[in-house]
Amino acid sequence: MDISLKNRRSQRRRVVLGLLAVALLGLLMAIQACSMGFSTERSGQEGSGTIGLKGSELPPAPEIGRLAPDFTLVDLEGSQVTLSDFRGKTVFLNFWAT
Repeated sequence: MDISLKNRRSQRRRVVLGLLAVALLGLLMAIQACSMGFSTERSGQEGSGTIGLKGSELPPAPEIGRLAPDFTLVDLEGSQVTLSDFRGKTVFLNFWAT
C-alpha cells in the first residue's frame, strides 16, 4: 500500500474521531442544559426560570384586544418607566436574558 494512501486514511480517521468527540461533547452539554430546565417547583431559586411565583399565583395571561398588564421597570439611566405612560403609542419591548 502506498504511504501517501496510509497517511490520508490516518488523517481521515483523526478527523472523523475529532468530529465524533465534538458531537458527543455537544450532546452532553445539551442533555445537561435540558436537565436544568425551567420548573415552578423550585420557585424563587436562582436558575429556576421563575420569578418567585408558583403556578397558581400567576395572574391570568392577557387576552387579545385587552390592555396589557401595567408594570414598571428601570431604564438604562436609572429612571422608572411605567407601561401605562405610553398608552396610545407603539411600544416595542426587548427583554434580554443571560
